[in-house]
Amino acid sequence: GIEFVDMAAQHNSRADSPLYEEVMSLSVADGRERSMMEVLQSNAIHCSRENKYMALFPKTSRFNHSCCPNAFVDGTHMQATVRALQDIASGEEVSISYIPLNTSRADRQKLLWQRGFTCTCLRCKAEARFDPYIAVRCGCGKTNFRIGTTRAQRCRVCDGVFDGEKSLKQLQEVRAMNDLIMSEEATVLQPLDLATRLEPMVRAAEAQETLLPRQHVEVQQLINNFANTHFLAATTTPGPHVETSLESFCEYKGQALASSDETYGRWTNQRDLNFFTALYVALMADLFPEGRREELRVRLADSFELHFGVSHVPSELL
Repeated sequence: GIEFVDMAAQHNSRADSPLYEEVMSLSVADGRERSMMEVLQSNAIHCSRENKYMALFPKTSRFNHSCCPNAFVDGTHMQATVRALQDIASGEEVSISYIPLNTSRADRQKLLWQRGFTCTCLRCKAEARFDPYIAVRCGCGKTNFRIGTTRAQRCRVCDGVFDGEKSLKQLQEVRAMNDLIMSEEATVLQPLDLATRLEPMVRAAEAQETLLPRQHVEVQQLINNFANTHFLAATTTPGPHVETSLESFCEYKGQALASSDETYGRWTNQRDLNFFTALYVALMADLFPEGRREELRVRLADSFELHFGVSHVPSELL
């Protein structure tokens, strides 16, 4: 992309410096020409404090990737600090993630293939057998189906048949709803109207016999968007809906946070920017009972301390 062209030009202009030699010594994908562009595409990462930027830190690039990392790169476009996410035993490898983790194994592997390798971490091996991001629970609760396959799937317990095509269609509709929230069209719609448009998809995701994979990032985002539209409806538009919208905000923001924790919790303590944002919005809304607010406050402070070394919101994230 353009950002790599600019970064390559900056580094190539310093071809006689020790830093240039260090950068060019970094690994690139097998079979690819060793050029500055290839080095950057294989090693540059998004800055966790300034996500609009990408940067390359030669020392950080020496750490191997894992989809269940035990360390986190706390970085701006100027500097980076590698912070432990857990206790790391003597002799244990320190690993970081090069990519967002809140997505399916297949999507992660596509991103990593662009960097020239396939991940074989414990998480990827486990999710090759069962990936919760693409799993749809049978209505009987005993079997998991998988989206993205054309072969017929039937529950061995209740003999129910999974409609894969309809499932994919519903997931596309969820993605379209999420795109709507981010579009200019949404800025001229009333929040309550947006919530009303989102509600059928939310109900479909909640149904016992849902065709949607509840852990899929788009479904998680749908729930979070539904909570946010109710918050806006309650705080910007007077009317009889206010109390119900406030209750809906608390309910669905809680669901969004719990779903994110369920996704990550088994594999890593790392969380992404969307999680921090959802947690921060939930706390700043000042709508939860005091006991719950204290839980959110402690959770947010602990998360920031773990990832950024401070117990408050880093200024770069505001």
